[in-house]
Amino acid sequence: MTFKKTAIATFVGTALSTVALSATAADHNISSFKSAQNIIAAKKQASAPTVSGMSNQYDAKLAKTTFTWAGKNVARPDLGAISAEHKLTYAADFYLNRLTGESTNKKSLVQAVLANTHDLGRGARMAKYKQEVGGVEVFNREYNVMMDRDFNLVASSGYFVGDISTKSLLALSKNSAEAFGDASEAINAAFSASGGDSKSVTLVAHNGSKKFENFSVTDLSENKKLIGEPRAKKVFFEHKGKLVAAHYVEIETSEVDTIESDYVSYVVEAKTGKVLFKNNLKSHAADFNYRVYVDDTGYPWDSPHGNVVPAPVGSSILGFQTAEYLTAPMLSQSHGPISTMDPWLADDATTTSGNNVTAYVDTMPPQGLTDGDYLADITSANTFD
Repeated sequence: MTFKKTAIATFVGTALSTVALSATAADHNISSFKSAQNIIAAKKQASAPTVSGMSNQYDAKLAKTTFTWAGKNVARPDLGAISAEHKLTYAADFYLNRLTGESTNKKSLVQAVLANTHDLGRGARMAKYKQEVGGVEVFNREYNVMMDRDFNLVASSGYFVGDISTKSLLALSKNSAEAFGDASEAINAAFSASGGDSKSVTLVAHNGSKKFENFSVTDLSENKKLIGEPRAKKVFFEHKGKLVAAHYVEIETSEVDTIESDYVSYVVEAKTGKVLFKNNLKSHAADFNYRVYVDDTGYPWDSPHGNVVPAPVGSSILGFQTAEYLTAPMLSQSHGPISTMDPWLADDATTTSGNNVTAYVDTMPPQGLTDGDYLADITSANTFD
C-alpha cells in the first residue's frame, strides 16, 4: 500500500482542525464524564501497531484517539456483489462500523449520517460522517474514513460522542419544541454577545434551507447593527459530559459609521442563552480574484467572444474565426452559490485546487489531472490573472 503525501496532508489537516475546534469547545474535566476503562481503551488503540508504521494520535485532554492509521490485519469488506457506484459508501460504512460500532444502516435515536464522499478518480477515497440525535446534528462531532483506490483502509480521524444517556435524549426528542425554544432568541443572544443591542432588533422568520431557519432584520440601533439575513439551526452540543439543546447561529454585524462588517458563528444554549462556542467566519473566507469570462453576476459567457449563442441573424457561420476576443473581467469571490457559503480555496492556496473541486485544463491523456495538464497558479496574492 502506498501513501500519497498530498492526500495524507489534506486528511491530517482536516483532522487536526476538527480536533482543535473540538478542544476549544469541549469541557476538559475528563474525570467528570470519562471512565478509567474508556481512557485505557483509547490509549491501547492509540498504541496499536499500524500498517504504515506511523503512530496514531491520542489527545490526552479529550481522552480519545483522534487520528488512527489502519491497523495490521484489519478486516476488509467483501465488495464482490456491490455495484461500482456503491462500493465507496459500502466500504466506508464497513470500516466505520468496525472502528466505532456505528453504521448508517443501524437506525436508532443516535445515528451516524453520511455527510459527503470524496473521490477524484485518483488518489485517496474518503467519506465523512456526522452524528445526529433524533435527526438533530451533534455539533462538531464527525468521523472521517480514508481508503486507497482498492478500498483498503488507510486512516480514520475524528470521534463521536459516546456513552450518551438514551433516556435523557429521548425526553429531549419528544419535547423538541420546548427543549430548543425559539431560534430568534439565540440570534438575539449572539448579537448581544457581539456587542449589539438586541432590544433594537426585530426578527421575522422565513423559509431557509433544510436545516437552517433564516430571518429578515429590522434594526433601529444607532450603533452596532445586525445586517443581512442571520440564520440558525438546531444542534446538540457536548457540554460538561452531556448533550444540551442549542442553536448554531451565523450573524453579520457592522458599525453604523463603516462599510466593513464582521461574520461570526455562535453556538447558543437554548435553555440559558449562554454562548458555548464562537468562531470568526470572516477569517476563513478571504476573497480570491479570478480573470475569467463571466458577467458581473459570475455567470460564464458562451465564449471569449461574449454571449454569441444564438448567433446574430445573417451572420457568417465562420464569423468566429475573425471575431474579436473580449477582455475578461476580474471576478472576486470566496465561495460559489451554496447555502453554507463554504469557501472553495484555503486562505493560503496557490493553485485552483480546493474544497471538493480541482479546476484544471485536461489537455493530455489519460482523463484526469496528469503531467502536461494545466493547473492555474496565483500571479499575486489571492489573484489568478
